[in-house]
Amino acid sequence: MFALLACLFVAAACNTEDEISFKTQIGYRGTLDMHLLADPSQSYTYENVSFELKSSTEDNTLTLWIYDMQFPGMPMAIDMTLPGIGYTSSGDTATLSADEVIPYYGERPMEERKITALRGTATAERLTLTFECMGYSLSYTGTK
Repeated sequence: MFALLACLFVAAACNTEDEISFKTQIGYRGTLDMHLLADPSQSYTYENVSFELKSSTEDNTLTLWIYDMQFPGMPMAIDMTLPGIGYTSSGDTATLSADEVIPYYGERPMEERKITALRGTATAERLTLTFECMGYSLSYTGTK
């Protein structure tokens, strides 16, 4: 009887089929909405924005890549990397959280574009995020 219970417990503990894995990079494409914090009536929407997530093997955090990120008034879009995003995983959903992240443009840290109050959820099929940057409140919803 004990052996049977032990087998059932081990089988249940090893069932990771529904758990989300960021060992490989997961890509999402979606909509990024921006609202100026000082005047929320000034809003901007960008379609087909690409975000990608992958876990870091060093510190059990996520790295987020944002491709073709552009703020109003910027002459060109840039790619940003946000390392060190904390997360917890429950089943097929990861909850993302970071009070402050310094994004990188290539190898260069961009202190002037500091990300604050990042919150969101990710599954293998969907990513939703909110954060603040450069005086804007941003929200993103993307699908795989």
